[in-house]
Amino acid sequence: MILILCLHWGNIVVKQDCDFELKSGSQPLAVSKKLKMVVDGEIRVHFLEERNEEILSRRVLMLSRSNKVRSALEIYESMKFSGLRPNVHACNSLLSCLLRNELLDDALRVFVFMRTNEITSGHSYSLILKAIANVQGFDSALNMFVEFGGYSRAKKDFDVLVYNTMISVCGRVNNWIEPEKIWRSMQENGYIGTRVTYSLLVCIFVRCNRNDLALDAYYEMIQIGLKPGDDIMQAVIGLCTKEGKWDLALNLFQCMLDDRLKPNQICCNALINSLRKSWKSKAGIQGL
Repeated sequence: MILILCLHWGNIVVKQDCDFELKSGSQPLAVSKKLKMVVDGEIRVHFLEERNEEILSRRVLMLSRSNKVRSALEIYESMKFSGLRPNVHACNSLLSCLLRNELLDDALRVFVFMRTNEITSGHSYSLILKAIANVQGFDSALNMFVEFGGYSRAKKDFDVLVYNTMISVCGRVNNWIEPEKIWRSMQENGYIGTRVTYSLLVCIFVRCNRNDLALDAYYEMIQIGLKPGDDIMQAVIGLCTKEGKWDLALNLFQCMLDDRLKPNQICCNALINSLRKSWKSKAGIQGL
């Protein structure tokens, strides 16, 4: 009997085909079914003499890292058929290997298994969301993120990496609304952003002309003790020159020099122009 499970995520339909060909050595056993995979040919499920889950998981991990897709999948499927469970590290490595070889359907099958057995991690979600965004686009990735409970307080296996991934995905299409929602959700759920988080937020908000949000993200970053890199500093200097915050722009420029960071030409020109405007403004006021 063939069991097919269809899962709908955005425009993605995943079919779980549970056909197996079980072999011990070179001889087929009584159960003889076939597992149809995207990989060319058939993936065989073998009788496993080794029953230690950690040892087998290590094999899956090492084969996946070596990009030996078929061998890694065969051990993984053989473990499942034998009632053994690969650990999260093995599954994540297998996910990476499958996605690296553009085998999204197979990766989604592995991911379904991980979710069913509650062995997902933030890295698992991040890998899948990035893959969906690359193949199906921003909307499908966002729909999947929402269905996973991305904005829910109850989502316990998400971490900052997942949120960073979705912020980045949104930023690629210059969508600032969802990054703000994700940022607020992180605050409400007690997640503390990393420097990557704030770098993404500031740059996206500046690019989308939401300078108020960019400054809020910058100040929050400073408040929690994170040190901004040159990308954030230059973005904030740029927005300060547009907003007429010349003193802040000059202070940030000096901080970059003190930290031996090299402002780019665009940043320098923007600051020079803003200081020229500031000088003319002050000269005009003094002449009144």
